[in-house]
Amino acid sequence: MGDIMGVLFLVILAVISYTDIRRRQIPNWCCGCIAALAVISDAVFFSAEIFDFEICQKLAFSEIFAMSLTERMLGALCVSVPMLGITVLAPGSFGGGDVKFMCAAGALLGWRHILWSAAAGIFSAGVYVLYLLIIKNTGRKAEFPLGPFLCLGIAVNILTEIY
Repeated sequence: MGDIMGVLFLVILAVISYTDIRRRQIPNWCCGCIAALAVISDAVFFSAEIFDFEICQKLAFSEIFAMSLTERMLGALCVSVPMLGITVLAPGSFGGGDVKFMCAAGALLGWRHILWSAAAGIFSAGVYVLYLLIIKNTGRKAEFPLGPFLCLGIAVNILTEIY
C-alpha cells in the first residue's frame, strides 16, 4: 500500500480504535471506507497489470496489497465467518462491528495478512484480559472493546511488512 492508501487506512484504524474505546461501537462508515479501499486497491492492481501504470502503483499501493480477487475474498471470509459463528453460538463474544470490520479489512489485506493480524490482535487482547483478571481482579464476565486490539494487530502486521 502506498503512501496515500496507507495513511488513509491507518487513519481509519485510529478512528475505529477511538470510537470503540469511547462508545463501544465501530462505525459502519469506517467498514465501508475500508471496503472501498479494497475495491480501489484491486482496481489499481488490475489496471496496473494490464496497462503497466507505474505511477498508479507507486501512489496507490505497494507489493503487500498486490493480490488476486480470490485472495481478497478469502481474506474477507477467513476471520469474519468464524467470528460470526462464535457469536451465534456464544452471544456477546464479538460485536457485529468487529465482524464487519474484519470482513472489510480482510478484503483489503487478503487472507495471509488478515490471519496474522487477527492472531496478533487476539493475542494482545488476551494479554489485556490477563491484566484485568490478575491485576484488576475483574470477573470473567468483564467486557472490553476488541476493535483497538484488532487495529493494533493490523497496524503491526502492515508496518512490519512495509519496513
